Amino acid sequence: MSRASTLSLHERGQIKALSTTGYTVKRIADVVKRSRKVIMNFLRHQNEYSTKKSSGRPSKLNDREKREILRTPSNKTISIVGIRMSQYCPITNEEVSTTDTNAQARKTSLG
Repeated sequence: MSRASTLSLHERGQIKALSTTGYTVKRIADVVKRSRKVIMNFLRHQNEYSTKKSSGRPSKLNDREKREILRTPSNKTISIVGIRMSQYCPITNEEVSTTDTNAQARKTSLG
């Protein structure tokens, strides 16, 4: 069974307005044509509604370090180990290689 679509901005505004005017959850659900459960969840957690959670592990590299890695191989003939040594951050060979590979893929798709 598939999940229903999230509440639209109009529906969220409608639910807030009806709730503040004193409508019950059942009446709001009848007006908006959504389940009581989705109305209750929205009213309980209005701030968190439709915000995505962070997925995956955070990167060890910030944007500045990634740009530095991208510039280094294009300017010099230097190995991955050399790039790691020139950077003052604890990164692995795979991270340097992945960053460089992603940049090359973007260059070929743009060019």
